Amino acid sequence: MSKNQLAFDRRLDCFFLVTQERLGDRFDQLLDELRISKRERASGLPVTVLLSLLNALNVTLDSVMTDSVDLETMCLQLNNREAFPERFGTKLTYSSRFTGFYMLDYIAKSFGEATAGLLRQRLQLRREHFSDLSHKNNILLPLEIASYVHDYFGDENVEEMGKNSIAHYRKSPQGRELARMGKVSSMLERFFLDFAPTTVEKNYDWTIKRLEGESVLLEGRPKDEVYQEFGERLVGGRSLELLRSGFFTDLPSLIPGQQGACTQLRGLSRGDGADLYLISYAKAPVPLQMIH
Repeated sequence: MSKNQLAFDRRLDCFFLVTQERLGDRFDQLLDELRISKRERASGLPVTVLLSLLNALNVTLDSVMTDSVDLETMCLQLNNREAFPERFGTKLTYSSRFTGFYMLDYIAKSFGEATAGLLRQRLQLRREHFSDLSHKNNILLPLEIASYVHDYFGDENVEEMGKNSIAHYRKSPQGRELARMGKVSSMLERFFLDFAPTTVEKNYDWTIKRLEGESVLLEGRPKDEVYQEFGERLVGGRSLELLRSGFFTDLPSLIPGQQGACTQLRGLSRGDGADLYLISYAKAPVPLQMIH
């Protein structure tokens, strides 16, 4: 047996030993439900049986191997499926659950429900956590989802994920109100002055630096308390900048017949003091079939 295999087996057995100590009789009950012998080491289980046990605990094998399982959440969820991971549900819960919902929706549509389900399990989330989108969480939830897409599927898909949010946002009361404004410039001003600070992006302070012609220059900085709590490395990650860029690109399309584009000019991930975006917009071209 190789050293890597020995290390793998040792970590796996150690995880389940700790789990058994934490859960006590409840873990023994789970083993009985899955028809797993209490005398069997985790490293000796068939793969299918091991995966069924991990699924029941709502954790993934890679999380076990990297020692990133939140044991407290795992224990709570075994008795209450709807227990929300503490690292997402405490400390500056400024983000709407809607954000995580549309991100996972994009992943399911683009890469399959199995991929979205695996990511939910990796983050110790469940479908039930997105049944009420008025619930709140902190910025770590969208950050971890965006970082996953960025690492495995690249920049373009993170931006597309941001664009996908507009399809959901336009159906909301805010989206419908903005769509009735007629002028893109007025709509953008209303969005960034009234809606972004209170509901859509409470983690950042946004300032319109210039609004003229068919463009808006927008500057964003994380709120002081968000920066202090989660740090520049987390808040200023490239993945969230790409996600916002995608959202800003399609934001002008809330007005019927309009399309947008977004260029990021500065970013915290580049060492700048703030994020700076140039959002431009114009009439969308008429489809050929409508001309004929």
